[in-house]
Amino acid sequence: MLLNKILEPMRLNEFTSALNQTERMEIRKPDGLAVPAHFHITEIGKTTRTSIDCGGHPHSHIKATVQLFAANDIDHRLSASKVLAIINKTKAELGLQDEELEVEYQIDEDTIGVYGLEYSGGVFQLTRKHTDCLAKSECGIPEVSSSQPVKNSCCSPEAACC
Repeated sequence: MLLNKILEPMRLNEFTSALNQTERMEIRKPDGLAVPAHFHITEIGKTTRTSIDCGGHPHSHIKATVQLFAANDIDHRLSASKVLAIINKTKAELGLQDEELEVEYQIDEDTIGVYGLEYSGGVFQLTRKHTDCLAKSECGIPEVSSSQPVKNSCCSPEAACC
């Protein structure tokens, strides 16, 4: 199981390279349990997100998304070569290059989780993603190293300013 560490996101070319190194598709969830071996890839997409952060700065991100779904057809299996063929067709159709990769997977009956991906020892591992402020200096959020203690801001729950 992965510890709480920040990973560089897997990119589409890294994913296809890993697919070329394996024949079997084993995917594990962040809790270490396996995604059912009979999962389907319901879509591969190109997601463009244009936003403005809390400091007023514009951002644009393009990501490749892979959506997994486990149905009740328990004899279904995708080989790595089949997934690679699906990706190669999608890359050509959507003009994907080497975008950051995100994986969508149903975490319960009401919620789709969005994960990063890591590959090690022949196993793909869904990794947790996190949010962060993109304009810390403009929002008054101090940059902190892991060795510095976090100071309470004036707007902490026990402060009277907010």
